[in-house]
Amino acid sequence: MNRLRPEASHGNGVVGWLASARDCFEWQFWYMLFSFIAAIYLFFLNPVLVETFTEQWVFGYLQFSQEIYSPQTKFYAESVLFPWLAFVLGGNKNWLFYKILSSFATILILPTIAYFASRHFTNAWRSWLFLLLFVVTYRYLWRTYNLGYPDQITIIFLSVIALQQKYLAAFLFALLAAVSHFTIGLISVVGLILLVIATPGMSKTVRWKFVKYVVLGLLVGRLILAVWFLSFEYQLQSRLNWAVDYGLAGFIERYTQSPLGFWLTPGISFLFVYSVIFVWMCYRRWFQFAFAMVICLALAYTALFMTIDGLRVFAVVISAPYIFILRIVVEQLFDDFTNRNS
Repeated sequence: MNRLRPEASHGNGVVGWLASARDCFEWQFWYMLFSFIAAIYLFFLNPVLVETFTEQWVFGYLQFSQEIYSPQTKFYAESVLFPWLAFVLGGNKNWLFYKILSSFATILILPTIAYFASRHFTNAWRSWLFLLLFVVTYRYLWRTYNLGYPDQITIIFLSVIALQQKYLAAFLFALLAAVSHFTIGLISVVGLILLVIATPGMSKTVRWKFVKYVVLGLLVGRLILAVWFLSFEYQLQSRLNWAVDYGLAGFIERYTQSPLGFWLTPGISFLFVYSVIFVWMCYRRWFQFAFAMVICLALAYTALFMTIDGLRVFAVVISAPYIFILRIVVEQLFDDFTNRNS
């Protein structure tokens, strides 16, 4: 049993420290191994994976990565980081290389989040519960499609922000999320900030310092993008302009084609767990937090409605808020259990 409890007492001194470190290593080894195996397994569950790899185009991102230092006008050129990485790593040579690189980034989502969760909780039981809840409910992990978007690394950066207690780390990952996909990253971080502000028991100093560093990270990321656009003569159409050109009538028509499919986009397991958490927060009288959860869900559905990309947009927008919600739930469940048995 002690192997799953790195906080268990092993005595004082060097021997006790070594025993504790050994037990910690043991559960973290199996924990990370499971996350890697689960990530690979879920990746191959993608029902359109074969079609994705037989398709020889990647919605302009491949071409963008090949011409990243040339003037651009398309709105998706706002997402600089992943195409630039493809350029640096040689993954932009052809569509197959680009999709292999994208596949690698997809598989890294779960192990990366698992690693930072274990660092945050420093406890086997809490880490395992968090990981299992995420795997079961985050539909993007096994419904990934159209490899080549910058979604994977954006999800990683946004999710890791929600697991940070170090302000500089929160700043850095917010900056990276902004450079990866500023518009969707901004929406996701807004939801995260609302949740942080609404979390009971968090000191005002910690709360506002975290918010300050995250917002600063977004601003610096946007500044980097502005410098990049100016340096390479980017004149981008904004995503908002694209939505206006598409027209509200077009979005309504898409919605009316399958209203149920729209609302079930994140998956039944996600909606069920999210609803249970919402009810539990209301039961605990954490009404501000519950209300912030509603706003986060509304932001994700609004982004889903105002785009044509389906699950991928919802998954990125909800990533930071959802990770933070699961973090708070796991912490409160174990704190309540500890208090009852103390």
